[in-house]
Amino acid sequence: RTGAVETMIPMSRDGIYPTAVSAHAGPAGDHLIISSWFVGRLEVRDRLTGAVLKSEKDLSAPRDALELDDGSLLVAETGAHRLLRIHADGTRSPLPANFADPVGLARAGDGVFVTDAWAGTLSRLDLRSGQASVVASGFGRPEGVAVRPDGQVLVVDSLWRTLVAVNPATGVQNAVATSLPVGLEGPPAQNPAWIHNGAADRKSTRLNSSHSQQSRMPSSA
Repeated sequence: RTGAVETMIPMSRDGIYPTAVSAHAGPAGDHLIISSWFVGRLEVRDRLTGAVLKSEKDLSAPRDALELDDGSLLVAETGAHRLLRIHADGTRSPLPANFADPVGLARAGDGVFVTDAWAGTLSRLDLRSGQASVVASGFGRPEGVAVRPDGQVLVVDSLWRTLVAVNPATGVQNAVATSLPVGLEGPPAQNPAWIHNGAADRKSTRLNSSHSQQSRMPSSA
């Protein structure tokens, strides 16, 4: 409401250096899932206290993660070009769906929407079969993804610097915001910084997207 920022968990002190956060995770919505592709780790934490509830290491560039109804974690492993399911008992199962560069994950019913930055696609993953089908294509570099209450899927395209609303039934795309300061470049003669941009619906007609060039989170109507 106020835009004030409060430091809840000083993550860099714990050596994880978060690159993505999934808020309101878990059955009661009281978990945070913090991923770091820099160090190949993710943590599930209590959203109020910051206590570590689960820690997973030796992941291949995890870019995003979700906590599913059965307590398992779904991880976008960019380094392995796959989605990985980490079961409640700690066992790991790669999903059969093929991705080049899975980045963003957003739950919707019995499926998950997945952005593939290299392929320029938005896909829907069936959690029962582990297979995925393309919903929309032609993006420059789709990264963050969120689902609105009306079912529209929001995608941050960091190459074209737009926030796009996708009708998942038809694949029709409409720009919600343009000329966003996203797509942080790397140093001269080096790769881009690979800090992907996220999107989160605020359960209203407004939405937030992170701006990697200016390290801020503005709202757009």
